[in-house]
Amino acid sequence: MADNPSAEDEKRRQNPPPVEFVRPSEAQGPAPPRDQPPAAWVPRPEEFGQPPQQPFPQAWPQVVPRSGRSIIGGVLLIISGLLGMVSTYIIFTQPLSAAEIAAIQNMTAGDLAANALLVFAVVYAQAFAILGGIMAIQRKNWKLAVVCGVASLLNFGFFLIGTFIGLAGLIAIITSRRDFIG
Repeated sequence: MADNPSAEDEKRRQNPPPVEFVRPSEAQGPAPPRDQPPAAWVPRPEEFGQPPQQPFPQAWPQVVPRSGRSIIGGVLLIISGLLGMVSTYIIFTQPLSAAEIAAIQNMTAGDLAANALLVFAVVYAQAFAILGGIMAIQRKNWKLAVVCGVASLLNFGFFLIGTFIGLAGLIAIITSRRDFIG
């Protein structure tokens, strides 16, 4: 079958190739007229013009404007964490009195473990408060911001100011649920 070419194959071989496939030794044919665009014409962007503006259907949900409560809650959580850090720094940098040294020496192993756990919780509460504040300011991950707000209640700060500021931030974040992305 490959030895006997058909009449159709012979006819295709006799026709010259299209203009795009010219051998280097051959001359190219005349260009198409300018008033007629070529087959692969790509219009310029300015020829498209502006698309007509279509109004939005009324059935689409309207976007509710975001309130600033999530940002206020985030700032309050960050302030709570910073107050906790400052108060922890002041407590750890003050020298111990003789009475405090005697109280530490008289503590049992259970008292020392409870004290260490309390310090551990308070220090990590400061980090969680700052993390929750950042999440609330960015309006991402409402659940994490609420959990970090609850953890910020362990920021005792100066006369429990850190706890009350953390509580105010937690309330602001809880009430701004719809402002968060996910």
